[in-house]
Amino acid sequence: MLKSRRRFLLGASAVAAAVLLKPWSRFDLFPAPADAAGAMSEQTRLMMGTLVSVRTRPGAGTAAAEAVRAAFAEAARLEALLTRHESAAPLGVLNRQGTIRDVPPELRQVLSAAARVAKTTDHAFNPLAATLVEARRQGAGDDDLKRLEPLIGPDGLRTDGAGLTLNAPELVCSLDGIAKGFIVDAMSRVLRERGVRDHLINAGGDIFACGGPDDGRPWTVGILGPEGRIARVVSLRDRALATSGNAESMARGYEHIARARNADPTAPRPFSASAAATNATLADAYATALFAMDPVRAERAAERVGVELTLVKA
Repeated sequence: MLKSRRRFLLGASAVAAAVLLKPWSRFDLFPAPADAAGAMSEQTRLMMGTLVSVRTRPGAGTAAAEAVRAAFAEAARLEALLTRHESAAPLGVLNRQGTIRDVPPELRQVLSAAARVAKTTDHAFNPLAATLVEARRQGAGDDDLKRLEPLIGPDGLRTDGAGLTLNAPELVCSLDGIAKGFIVDAMSRVLRERGVRDHLINAGGDIFACGGPDDGRPWTVGILGPEGRIARVVSLRDRALATSGNAESMARGYEHIARARNADPTAPRPFSASAAATNATLADAYATALFAMDPVRAERAAERVGVELTLVKA
């Protein structure tokens, strides 16, 4: 956990807009200048429903290129295990059948991390909140949502030995708010194990920055808001940054991230919430949870758990 946190609530004059990678993440990266060894090396692939890019220092050579390919291979392997959007994936089976046996260890790791974040945010982070999101997306009315709300509590997903069981047929389990960060961390681990210390991974706005683009400088990231202006510039070294918001889904008529059950319903929702943490798993999950809260509770929670929070006003 981070030892200290700074709070930022950015007014409309500082708010910025969408970028290509993931519209509701609102991130852009400032490219580091090349040094004498050549241009910054970058590989980008479409996966996890977004663009995933890996940058390494200039002149890293063929060993670095092979390490990046290995990192992408690990990302593809984990995506197949953690997605809910493929019927044959473990979460696809769980959501369709209500139970699954022999849960992969990586899925257990992510569920364990999700449970820890849920506990520290009074369950503002909740993998079962996807139940309400899917119901809204399909046009459910207020009465339907009220009926579903009691089902998505901590007891909605049960561990049965080596398996998992959903306690109601209506429930949907999703790790969309944490799995991408977990995969980014795994990619970084592969790169470091293969000797590529200096790299930046950006998975549609879930970012981990290791080392720097050259000697002495950190990686630089810009948080954008709804009008194309930079809301805040962040320097990262061996840290992660993730952003959550509803801009993309609201354009389609529903909220991608539901309000937390104890959020003040009269408080205006921010455009986005960004969380900086020591790893991308935590940054991803806390960004989701803090956006689900009202701003006052979000700031208190960020202070309590030790993440750095940036709220951008709509």
